Amino acid sequence: MSIARSAVFLLLFALSFAAQALENNAENTTYPTLRVFTNTHPPYSYVDHRGKPVGIATDRVRAFLDRAGVPYEITIVGWKRALQSTSLEKNTLIYSLNRTPEREDQFHWIMPLNTKRLSIYIRSDDRSPQDIPSLVRGGYRAVCNMGSSQCEFFDKLKIPERSVMAVPALPVGGQINLLLGGRADLMLADKAVVAWYIGQGSVGADVLKSLGEIDVDVLDYLAAGKNMDDRLLDALLSAAQDKETPLETKTD
Repeated sequence: MSIARSAVFLLLFALSFAAQALENNAENTTYPTLRVFTNTHPPYSYVDHRGKPVGIATDRVRAFLDRAGVPYEITIVGWKRALQSTSLEKNTLIYSLNRTPEREDQFHWIMPLNTKRLSIYIRSDDRSPQDIPSLVRGGYRAVCNMGSSQCEFFDKLKIPERSVMAVPALPVGGQINLLLGGRADLMLADKAVVAWYIGQGSVGADVLKSLGEIDVDVLDYLAAGKNMDDRLLDALLSAAQDKETPLETKTD
């Protein structure tokens, strides 16, 4: 083999080696785009007038994923679809998901977002129950979102199953409308959410009454579906352990 041909061979070998190294490096540092699902739950997550997902929880999730260096797109859908998509599709996240014993093995729990306390809300009229014990005895109808922890909490409150109306993917504002229209008598909601609707003028300040908080802390999480790419899951869990990542914030 001539010196020129040897030089060409060595050059081609070096270029091939460099290309393979770049490809391997790209595989180690790039990730597939995450699909991130949540529902309409202001002030934590909702769509602004430009159609952009915003809210307290949304801002925290964006900041975390940006810091983790993973590509993502956030979609606000009905809660039932958010749960189904996260459970069935590959490389998906969901927030704000209540971490309950029933769900513990169904998701990878990435990081807590905030702690909430749920209150029982009724109409401010004489036909409504006046205390929590009367809810169990009086045959009042409770409304909750199908597949949500709301329904589980009603079960823990010993409200009969026949008195619980599970509806598909209805935001708190929609549940309030069911109460005011007389189709339901009580609902569970975070007071910050109810205050948001009152502040927006969607609900009068004097039409709802709280019977008090239920004795359960609701811890909202950013969680991953079980069909998550291993490298991506490791990157998220590693970022969540970063001490600079804000974790839990309690809502007053």
